[in-house]
Amino acid sequence: MARNVTIGLGANGTLQLVSEQPFNWYEFARAGLAAGITPQMGVKDAIRINMGISMGVSLASGSNPLNDTGLAGVGTWAGSKVTNPILSSILSEGIQKLPYITDKVNKEISNGPKK
Repeated sequence: MARNVTIGLGANGTLQLVSEQPFNWYEFARAGLAAGITPQMGVKDAIRINMGISMGVSLASGSNPLNDTGLAGVGTWAGSKVTNPILSSILSEGIQKLPYITDKVNKEISNGPKK
């Protein structure tokens, strides 16, 4: 369990920093909690739990609950298809960070190439 929590926290923290999202401690804690609880569950139960945790965290942190919950469900499903626990966690967290990643890419495109 400690290994899974460490992987979940590492993936979430790394992707928050890489995507230039303002660091969110609620999300960071959510990643550790979900990573500790869900690996022993079936896919459907893991999706339900992750979506529930995501909804609670989103409401507590003032984020967009519907967006965050949907991305958590899709991320959990996609992550369940990867057998490597590190890649699975990175994929799941990466999907949940899509709004931040697309914002970053759009800013880079609109600013043009660096001179």
